[in-house]
Amino acid sequence: MGDAGRGRLTAIGGGTLGRADATNDWLYGLCLGGRLHRRGTDLHSGATGKTHHQIAVLLGECLAADASLEKQTRGRLAAWVEQQRADREGPDDRPHRPGRRR
Repeated sequence: MGDAGRGRLTAIGGGTLGRADATNDWLYGLCLGGRLHRRGTDLHSGATGKTHHQIAVLLGECLAADASLEKQTRGRLAAWVEQQRADREGPDDRPHRPGRRR
């Protein structure tokens, strides 16, 4: 989110950055411009393990589609999600698109 935005994401009970752990619960907060926009404890990674980064991108996708957030905030989140995908995810982490080679 750059210097103007900050998010916090923590695995409840601990976790190792870069390691995909299954059945984690997550705490999160999204601050932009010094204002808290969202916080919660309602994320759960389920049986398929997720890394901190994968959960952050998933949360960003959901918040970017949240019509109750300001349009500018949703746009910044969507741009951040796209940048994260371009910078960090491997081909197996990206959604499959028909006609696209893996």
